[in-house]
Amino acid sequence: MGIKEKAARNFAEKGYNCCQAVICAYCEEYGVADDDIFKATEGFGAGMGGLLNTCGAVTGMYMSIITKSTPLGKEAWGLSNQMTSRALDAIGKNGGPRCCKRDSYLAIIEAAKFTEEHLGIHMEIDEIHCSRSHLNNQCIQEKCPFH
Repeated sequence: MGIKEKAARNFAEKGYNCCQAVICAYCEEYGVADDDIFKATEGFGAGMGGLLNTCGAVTGMYMSIITKSTPLGKEAWGLSNQMTSRALDAIGKNGGPRCCKRDSYLAIIEAAKFTEEHLGIHMEIDEIHCSRSHLNNQCIQEKCPFH
C-alpha cells in the first residue's frame, strides 16, 4: 500500500470524512497542519452543502489542491471536475442507502486510480474491509464491496 493511500485510509478509519481523509494525507507534503485542514473541511461530512450523497464532490477538492487549480484554470480545473464526476459515478453505481464509510472508500479508490492515470502518481490499493458495519443500522452487509 502506498504512503498516501495508507494515510488516507488511516484518517478514514479514525472517522474523518472523505474530504478530510484524502486531503489530510497530503498535508505534510504541502506544509499544512492536519488540524487546520481537518477543521476547514469538517463541514463536508454531510456532503457538499449538507446535501448527503455528494461526498464524492470533495474528492474534486483533492484534485484541485494537488493540481493547484483555480476556477480560471483550464486543464487542472477540468481534471478537478472529472475527478468529482468519477467519484460520484462510483458511489452512484454502488447505490444506497448512504454510508459515509463505503462512499469514502469508493471515493479514495477512484482518487488513487485517477491520480495515477492523469498525474502519474502511483498509490497502492489494498483490499479494504469495513470494520464499522455493526455501527450502521442501514448497512447493506453482503451487498457492500467492503463488508
